[in-house]
Amino acid sequence: MRAGENHLPISATVLAKDALYECAALLPDTGDLSRELSRTLRVAAERLDEPMRLAVVGQIKRGKSTLVNALLGQEVVATARRELTFNVNELHHSAVEQVMLHFRDGRSPASIPPADLADWTVYDSERLNELRTIRKIEFGLDNELLRSFRLIDTPGLGSVHGDDSAATLAKLGIDDPAERHHLQPLLHLLSRDVSAVHRESADELDRADAVLYLFSRGLHEQDRRTLSAFDEGSGSSLTPLKAFGVLTKCDDDWPPDPDGLSATDPLAHHPVEEARERVREYLDEPAIGRIFYTILPVAARVATGAQWLDAERFGWLSELSRLDPVRLVDELSDEGEFGSATDGPVPPAARRELIDRLGGWGVHLACTALRDGLGEEQVRDHLVEQSGVTELRELALRHFGNRSMLIKLNQAVRSVRAELAHYRERIGPDTGLRAAAEQVGRRIERLEHSEHRFAELDALSAHYRGGLTGFSPGEVRQLLEVTGELGTHCAARLALPPDASLGDMNAAVQERIRYWAARANDPILARRSRQVARIIQRSYDGIAERVRLAQRFLEMAD
Repeated sequence: MRAGENHLPISATVLAKDALYECAALLPDTGDLSRELSRTLRVAAERLDEPMRLAVVGQIKRGKSTLVNALLGQEVVATARRELTFNVNELHHSAVEQVMLHFRDGRSPASIPPADLADWTVYDSERLNELRTIRKIEFGLDNELLRSFRLIDTPGLGSVHGDDSAATLAKLGIDDPAERHHLQPLLHLLSRDVSAVHRESADELDRADAVLYLFSRGLHEQDRRTLSAFDEGSGSSLTPLKAFGVLTKCDDDWPPDPDGLSATDPLAHHPVEEARERVREYLDEPAIGRIFYTILPVAARVATGAQWLDAERFGWLSELSRLDPVRLVDELSDEGEFGSATDGPVPPAARRELIDRLGGWGVHLACTALRDGLGEEQVRDHLVEQSGVTELRELALRHFGNRSMLIKLNQAVRSVRAELAHYRERIGPDTGLRAAAEQVGRRIERLEHSEHRFAELDALSAHYRGGLTGFSPGEVRQLLEVTGELGTHCAARLALPPDASLGDMNAAVQERIRYWAARANDPILARRSRQVARIIQRSYDGIAERVRLAQRFLEMAD
């Protein structure tokens, strides 16, 4: 916006959409290659107006669907062992519940009644031919989280190395022979293999704006190899701006081994808190720190089980809570024995159901909360909070949601660049097509150079990649704040209260501008860090302009 104009600046989203549509118009409407690139440009433009695409990825059998249900706060995606069809599930917001089937053979998607969903997600040997045709199942739900995110539940990454992509599932970190025995024939019956499942999941990861990458209790060697391949690849799909690590199934480590060197009191042992120590060790590894913003431990089964509890199940838990706590924990330490015990007021079938849905630690947590006098709704909230899912949801909304425009802009340009490179490789010497491709490339470069959001992305990347030398923790905090870590409002970017006056905001932003102008010209600071300091100064300049405009509009209204 030119100085002195009394209207709001055009948003980065509008500018980017105009540029992408303009690029699509530059391409000749002839040939499949031009139409494919044009479609990529238009889809990238349209997605700027949609919620962020948040993909949940990881090795096969890492609890991805359980975590999706936990984040949603309702059981939507099938998780039972015989309900795995190894397809992509995509969930988006809809005022009216709906289910759409997408097919592998290219036929038009088909809508089905939500009540029939089980017919397409539960394994059925008599319907194998139909199940094999499904590529993706799309759910429309009236869920608050889906206003911010379009959740993508992926089937699972296999190996990214060709030499072992068809090897046994044991190489995917699945060490339980029963699981391998179950999954191998099921994949075969559905005409799938580990390589196909991996490709579909990797494609969704690449298309996603943001990623939750799941580890099961710990970081397996296969996880390390997969992440190493992403980290070493050019234009990596995973960066701290768009990726969180999630350590799942932490409750499987409860109760602690009574004979272990670090054994703790099982009554006080908190597996999610204990897992935070492992998380800190993982983030200290350079290859992990370059990929993930953070890694959060969760017990998703506890969170989903909390939503399943009703009056009858609370009755069972109430009976168990009357047992001596030490005795109950001792019984829960062997889930098989707990589920088959016939003594006491809770029958074996009910015990098995509780263990299946909450796990031993979840039952222990619920019974402890009931002993402490919490009501049913309070117990549900307590279980979700202790599971780590609340923290994950809130951090995802803050880190991803507050930067949704920045991240979506980056993903849009990234997808266009990838398709443009593919296009150039295939068009050959045709000067007309090549000239159009060069025009598109130049227009995308102008967009990146003219829109300051891409400079902010560059500054964040420098921080996450460890390239900012000489910055204090307070300076790093201001970089994160001004790029939206605490919120998108000007007050949030200045770390001021939401009700801060325009005068307070103006005083704060002018002080920040002076500070960062000095840092940008500090000869002691490394050249790269001075460049980032200049970017931060420009970000504060933008806030100052918005504050000035707001003050001007108020004066005009008077």
